[in-house]
Amino acid sequence: IPWFKKYEDLDVFFEEVVENDGKYFWTEIYKYLFRATTFAKFKKYSKIQENIDKVREEYNKLPDEEKAYDFYNAILKEVDELEEKLKEGEESVEKHIEAMEYKSLLDWKMEKLLKNKVK
Repeated sequence: IPWFKKYEDLDVFFEEVVENDGKYFWTEIYKYLFRATTFAKFKKYSKIQENIDKVREEYNKLPDEEKAYDFYNAILKEVDELEEKLKEGEESVEKHIEAMEYKSLLDWKMEKLLKNKVK
């Protein structure tokens, strides 16, 4: 079964990819950030906060010198923003995710893709 066919059922996708610890080869903090943002993207609001909390737990486990790294602070800022939007409501989360996706596309210099999406 091609990957995209197999994961047309989002429940299967979440079970086999998003919630499967065996799929992750990066640090725990990134795993929980990925989960929080993926749950936000697919409107599984009940699972966002628990992953935000786990990102903070992993951050707090870091040695002080690592906590000073810009990328860890960027992760913390990202979950703070997501949590704020979650408190504001589902519509706010949706708009936040759309804005993050747009920024990501710009960061990757994919303006052409954005122009085609508008058409």
